[in-house]
Amino acid sequence: MNTVTTAAAAEDLARNVTDAGRTRVVVVLTAPPGEAQPWFDVEEILTSLGGDADVHLLATGEAVWAFCARIPEAAQVLGGAGRVYPPGRAWLDDPTRFPLRFPAVPADAVATAVLVDDALAMVARANWRSGRIAAGRRRVTGVVKGAVANRALVRLDAGGFASITPALTVPGIPLERLVSEGQQVTGLHDPASRWLDVHDSLRPASQFLKAYKVGRVVLVEVARVEQDHLVVRLHPDVEVRVEGADAARGNAALVTLYSPGDVVRAVVVTRPPAWAVRLVDVPVEEPVRAAALLPGGPAWLVERAPEQGAASVPAAAPGAVMPRPAVPAPPRKRPGVPGIPRSATTPSKRELDTVRRAERETGEPPAVPVAATPAALVGRRPVPLTATPVVMTPAAAPKTAASKSAAPSPGFPSPGVPKPATPRPTATPQPVHSTSPAGAVRLPPAGLKPPTRVGKSGGGAGAAEFAALLQEFALLERERARLETRVESLNEQLRDQRSQLRKAVAERAADAPAVFADPEFGFRHAVLGAWARRIPVAEQASVPLGDFRIGEQFLASVERLGASYRDKVLSVTVEIVCGLAPSLPSREVHRYRESESGGSPYVTRADGAALWRASLQAGTAAARRIHYWILPGGLVELCHVGVHDERPPH
Repeated sequence: MNTVTTAAAAEDLARNVTDAGRTRVVVVLTAPPGEAQPWFDVEEILTSLGGDADVHLLATGEAVWAFCARIPEAAQVLGGAGRVYPPGRAWLDDPTRFPLRFPAVPADAVATAVLVDDALAMVARANWRSGRIAAGRRRVTGVVKGAVANRALVRLDAGGFASITPALTVPGIPLERLVSEGQQVTGLHDPASRWLDVHDSLRPASQFLKAYKVGRVVLVEVARVEQDHLVVRLHPDVEVRVEGADAARGNAALVTLYSPGDVVRAVVVTRPPAWAVRLVDVPVEEPVRAAALLPGGPAWLVERAPEQGAASVPAAAPGAVMPRPAVPAPPRKRPGVPGIPRSATTPSKRELDTVRRAERETGEPPAVPVAATPAALVGRRPVPLTATPVVMTPAAAPKTAASKSAAPSPGFPSPGVPKPATPRPTATPQPVHSTSPAGAVRLPPAGLKPPTRVGKSGGGAGAAEFAALLQEFALLERERARLETRVESLNEQLRDQRSQLRKAVAERAADAPAVFADPEFGFRHAVLGAWARRIPVAEQASVPLGDFRIGEQFLASVERLGASYRDKVLSVTVEIVCGLAPSLPSREVHRYRESESGGSPYVTRADGAALWRASLQAGTAAARRIHYWILPGGLVELCHVGVHDERPPH
């Protein structure tokens, strides 16, 4: 690690960070006020990165101000924080994509893990896989034994343990969507850092998306939300633009219906060379199961189930103002850092058991990087932060030898020392107040000013005030962590509300069903509309809606089934008439027999028509079925819909 103490060295570092020709990742750390060392675990950062990134510490206030003066405000680093800068200078277009990381206690395992993940993701994109092969990496296999703090613990077949981090596999994808306990993995092992790189085992997008046929319902992840369009992912490497008309009905604003990270259903409209999907008029059927990114792993996308007890969004008349749903107070949760599970701060029993089992099997500590391991697992005791509100008073403290020779505070210019000529960074932490008395943050009285001199006179008072400021800083950090937890909880509730709102908007925007004097004519009209919505325009010529008959008792059975199944009946009717149903596994199409006995004869009519059955639903109690005749010439005659055990008339 390079320690920067002078303004000249800090300016050189700033020029390097903003150099368009820079090819290495740069990590910049600072120390909290009053501290000589950062609160990150520097040793773990250096071990995890293994020399593939440059790590610098701005060790003095002079260096901090000189560096920040030459860096855009949104990309500065100070006050004990750390930041990772990717190669080149393209990051200057949007520095907020590379946020500050704040440790809350000395050797903070959670903040260190997040910072390491930031750096590893950038190093992997730049040159990690090509630069480290010659450094003794070897291909190994192993079995995932569990997860601790967003790291997968892998027992290697050759002995020992290694760790998998999402940052080296698919950055931004949570660990639980990559690997699962008991999964066998293969990758390149770096003995120095003990990382296991399984990136080469990722299934290519072309193989991954083979089952995504035109007309099939699939799961996609919302990547970005713009005013007039969405960008969704079919695969981490396959992004598809969805225009507003294909994402929402009516004039609903996309930003009110979707947010990045939402997992929603879509219909495949076209396949490569240009993927296209739509998020409206999605048939009511089970989506194609999203495949695993790694062999033997979990599905990378899973539909989110609404929280129990979530209030539904009532349908409103067109033009009516919908009341804003009340947001209940979020449940109390342990403070954490977004992107790292809560177990990173307080290990669960299962995580402790995972680590202890690994120790028993090998007689050595597991290869979970220290930064990723909760303090309780590595023998550290985080420094406790007082929860008592701080009341700033100008009372003098007794003079001591230490206070008389107080050293300047690294990370901030010393009181009484003129600031460097460079401008002071304008980013200033704003006070936040807890909603509960116990967490209230009391700021200094308006009349209290920071000490202007540290010396023989007033040195004790200045030291007392500075110590109080340090306590204030610690309390603000605790409040920040509490607010981050609350924001995370509110975002989860917002996702649920948006999901319900999408359904409500779709229902309100749907055209009112046409009413016909002749029910059969009305049903044929509805089937035609379902066919036009289901089959893309480019394929309607090759997948025409053929003629079909409607049996005498069919419409009556549809009415008995209820209005909630009407859309499903229409969708499956289109599949049957167009000849698509036999190729869809979820339809379970088969000939109908005279009895439940497997050897009983098939049901046929005197005119030679054969009775067939298809599923409207699968895997549910009293699942609905549709029965239809296929005449000798291939014409379809709809016969009956009902529950599984209900026998059709014949």
